[in-house]
Amino acid sequence: MVVLTIVNVFVVSWETESNGYFGNGIVLTNSICQAGKLLEKPFSHAVGLIQEAIKMVTDGYMRSAIDYFEVNRAWPSFPSTLLITTWYRLSFHTTDFGWGEPVLSGPVALPEKEVILFLSNGNERKSINVLLGLPPALKVFQDEMVV
Repeated sequence: MVVLTIVNVFVVSWETESNGYFGNGIVLTNSICQAGKLLEKPFSHAVGLIQEAIKMVTDGYMRSAIDYFEVNRAWPSFPSTLLITTWYRLSFHTTDFGWGEPVLSGPVALPEKEVILFLSNGNERKSINVLLGLPPALKVFQDEMVV
């Protein structure tokens, strides 16, 4: 199983002044593990794999990713991939498009079926909404969630 993680470039110590870059960006990194091992080991093992993938994002990694996309102009393939991304630090709750503060914010649709997206909830941001893309397994998920 491949877990694809999106890393915010601002978090990475990346020298941008010299090359004229301005703004914000993301880069993809991944963790690979056999599904059986994920089931056998504690949840902390999966968290550790994701943390290690995030640590891989260095200046060299960023430059290599940019070179790859410039040459290939291709979006990565997602079969058998779980994409995890977090938007809970984004301040959507303060965005006003002319009709007041939003009650809820997030994407209209998930970009792929196998996506988990974390969003902040409310002005106080004390809770997190989790959007899960589960079309093939939705019935099983619903059955498991019944208390």
